[in-house]
Amino acid sequence: MPRVRVRNAALAVATVAVATVIFFLGHRSGGDRDGNAAPAATETYDRMVASGRPTLIDFYADWCLGCQMNAPVVEDLEQHLAEQINVLRVDVDKPENASFVRRFHVEGIPHYVFLSSKGTTVDVKVGWLREAELRAAVDALVGLQSTHDRTDGLYGYIDRSGRMVIPPRFVLAGEFTNGEAFVLLGTKDALIERTGRVKRYLNPQETAALTTADLQPFELKGKWGFQRQDGKPGIPARFDEVTNFTKDRAGVRVGSKWGFIDRTGTLVIPLQFDEVQRFWAGRAAVHLGERWGFIDERGKVVIPIQFEQVGRFRKAEPLTAVRKEGLWGFLDAQGRWVVRPQFAAVETTTEGMSPVRQGKLWGFIDNSGRLSVPARYEQVGAFAEGFAWVFVQGKYAFVDRTGKQITGFLFDRVRPFSSDGIAPVEVKGRWGYIDRGGRFVLTPRFADATPFSQGLAAVRPAFNRRP
Repeated sequence: MPRVRVRNAALAVATVAVATVIFFLGHRSGGDRDGNAAPAATETYDRMVASGRPTLIDFYADWCLGCQMNAPVVEDLEQHLAEQINVLRVDVDKPENASFVRRFHVEGIPHYVFLSSKGTTVDVKVGWLREAELRAAVDALVGLQSTHDRTDGLYGYIDRSGRMVIPPRFVLAGEFTNGEAFVLLGTKDALIERTGRVKRYLNPQETAALTTADLQPFELKGKWGFQRQDGKPGIPARFDEVTNFTKDRAGVRVGSKWGFIDRTGTLVIPLQFDEVQRFWAGRAAVHLGERWGFIDERGKVVIPIQFEQVGRFRKAEPLTAVRKEGLWGFLDAQGRWVVRPQFAAVETTTEGMSPVRQGKLWGFIDNSGRLSVPARYEQVGAFAEGFAWVFVQGKYAFVDRTGKQITGFLFDRVRPFSSDGIAPVEVKGRWGYIDRGGRFVLTPRFADATPFSQGLAAVRPAFNRRP
């Protein structure tokens, strides 16, 4: 597999990355464990690659909210570009797709892989995407002129008063960090300053270095190794399968068993597991037989292997979700129960608040296990800056950590609050911004709008509507 050029959604639209769901490998327990290709996805994939048309692979799950939000765009692309592009949708929860999911190193969903007409990976995007970004990526893949008005399709930057301080000229526009932002200007990646001046254009290696780790997996004659972004010698391709590195550890499979190597390629945790996840906050989930548990970086089992499915530990969050006897609960890093199994489903914890489903409705528990936001919503989003969106009967509202609604169910779509204290919201096809009190600070008038960062936000002016 050639070096993948990654333009991660976390750079292009950094604060909407909270809509990205970290994919729990435990969801694939019971999948293909012998390393053979799973026929369901692979046979379709082989047929599509042989067709001579570009292919979009959409890795999704029914429980993933970001996937649900992007699904209408993917379906529209599949319908209207059927003669120009293949669309392969892969459910990561189906056991028969397990090997195919691992083949493409899917660890966060939604996960999109863009293949050329020859089957070469030309782009990868992870996380919820703006409609314009997803369409632009597909347009670039098939060599189409954008289907919407050229001016209407470009992004500029506004200040908090709504004044356009950097005119619209970017296909993609990221958030400002340390006084610079990542943009796509025509077909070129670039970094711009707050004045809008191009600081410098980026070559593919620089773009990859901004969005990926320095050691990246590569395939050679059916074996996997790691190559460095700086061109220095990496780790030879001698493994049957690998995960990405997390700091100093990467999972590797030889034959039917998994272990871990360090950054020199030395096997530091023996090949002994049927499946592994990456290390997070000093813990890695491992699978033996039909159960999951956790090891530390020395390979010692620190949480017994007894769970049907597991989440992951993160430094910022003291709990992880585990499933036992069909229900989800939460453990601390020492393996002690904080919340006994009782929930039908859970999602990723942010800011000490964990989305949980009781029956068909969602709420939130805090790190003490208390149901601080009652389960009364059809869908919920992750907490960001003290607020989360909630969804009922086709409309969105925001709640705080106590469960108090700061808005009514007024919005057609929303994006998270940023550290600037305002959030983008959509009403009748136009985007505006509300403050922490739920009041409009910029009335809806943009075709698209992203969260503010360092006093600026990327927006797409609404000159013309898409046909």
